[in-house]
Amino acid sequence: MKPTVAKAGLAVCLLLILLTVFLFFHTGGTDAGKMKVAYGAFILLMLHGCYRVVWHLRHPSAAGEVEEMEQQLRQHTGTKELLQLFLDPRQMRFRTVGSLFILLVLYLFARPVWFWAFLALTVCIKSFLFFQMYRYQKAHAHLVNTIAEKALNRLEEGWEISENAKTAPQAVAAVLLQLTELARKTVGFYLAKPDDDPLPVGASKFGGQPDVPPDFEWPQGDTGQPLQLLLQINCAHLAAYDADKLLPASGRLYFFCDVSAIDSGNAHPAVCVLYTDRPAAQLHRQAPPALLRADLRLNERLLLFNMIETIPSYDDMLRLGLANPEHPSFDEYYDAVEVGNLQNPTDAAGTLLGYADTIQSSMLSDRPADDILLLQMYSIEDVDDGLQFGDSGMLYCYITRHDLQQRDFSHVRFEMQSF
Repeated sequence: MKPTVAKAGLAVCLLLILLTVFLFFHTGGTDAGKMKVAYGAFILLMLHGCYRVVWHLRHPSAAGEVEEMEQQLRQHTGTKELLQLFLDPRQMRFRTVGSLFILLVLYLFARPVWFWAFLALTVCIKSFLFFQMYRYQKAHAHLVNTIAEKALNRLEEGWEISENAKTAPQAVAAVLLQLTELARKTVGFYLAKPDDDPLPVGASKFGGQPDVPPDFEWPQGDTGQPLQLLLQINCAHLAAYDADKLLPASGRLYFFCDVSAIDSGNAHPAVCVLYTDRPAAQLHRQAPPALLRADLRLNERLLLFNMIETIPSYDDMLRLGLANPEHPSFDEYYDAVEVGNLQNPTDAAGTLLGYADTIQSSMLSDRPADDILLLQMYSIEDVDDGLQFGDSGMLYCYITRHDLQQRDFSHVRFEMQSF
């Protein structure tokens, strides 16, 4: 619940309480007794609404209503505790209390058949909800037991996980469940085997010479040195794997970089991202400038794509405000990743979108929800002389959601991290 919406709801509830109190003391006639009972019940309904709003304001959470209920169920392991949670007035949603108010009004003013019909409907719905909560609770208990058993086996096999995964698997299970829910569909790309035949114009590739429109100007670094083509991506090849449709559906993305700065371990190498929506028929293969040293030119390799899933790093999880519990320990996060086998794929040459597989700290900005990982590229080991981002590191490129929607790639942030 957004704070502005919550505060507006609180103001409406208080206003309705004042209005109902006025009506309570100024109601007369033959049905005055019934009306006052209804008014009193309505005041209790509004007070309950105020309580829920204030509770949400004091316990802000990015989780939705379903996620909040799941979190509560994970903390109540017995059937008796589940029943207490289900009947606790403090935990009742506003619509539940509203249903009770409607029942009272029907009892006071409507025909008995309407009261009993609505009561039967309410009981059926709540019974089904209780059954679903019971099933979820049992499934979570089974998951906890499975994690404890798997953790014990992996500890005996010499895996580097903490004893906490065995002695207190509930915390690990909570993080594991959340990581599974937070996993994002991600475009992974891979290098095809070397081929002596030149690739067609406009193909997705690593290195080589770019296929560009007639008005193309070769990008340069801060000192005027020409940058080397790192990647050329045909966006049409990504459509089947871009689950959220964030990337352009057509055209080509070009990633140029200062290979010499990368080899020297510069954490912020000169990188340039360009985009064109020209069709392949309007592109030509552009030879590199003479100033670009031959030893810095990367051999051309075809790119292949696939859809994978990635999870947030520990730092990103905290930075995005996604952590549940709010401050899980690193051991709990690491244990959940290891026991659940949730490691981000390492066989890809890189990824587009998804979460960053950070080596050091988080690179998210002060507005992390607006940051999109445009590119993450691993060090390449199997190309002639290789392409190392420092010491077996990675190159990361972030773009804001707004700039990506506008197809404005002039403000992309770059960083390199290594071991």
